[in-house]
Amino acid sequence: MFNNVGPSERRQTARKRIATGVYISWQGRPHRYQTRNISVNGVFLEASRDNPPLGARVDLVFVVHKGTVVRIHRLPAVVARISRNGAALIWNRHRNRSVSGRLPH
Repeated sequence: MFNNVGPSERRQTARKRIATGVYISWQGRPHRYQTRNISVNGVFLEASRDNPPLGARVDLVFVVHKGTVVRIHRLPAVVARISRNGAALIWNRHRNRSVSGRLPH
């Protein structure tokens, strides 16, 4: 369960409710999580037993199916907030200038 709490959240963009599987590359291996919602600035993940710590730099890997095409989107992020419900991650802004066009719909 998540149990650390980071700085209070100050949301700048609307969240889109998207529940989808995502992998996080952390500690050199992938961990599977479920998203609760996604925004242009980040993502909220459901709580899990194996969680990255506050401030951890991770790579989120989304597998997006569009018809017969499968696309893999790797987005670097940082764990910004942790609660008993899950974790809020913010995108690494320097590498993700156009995150919204790469998110699953």
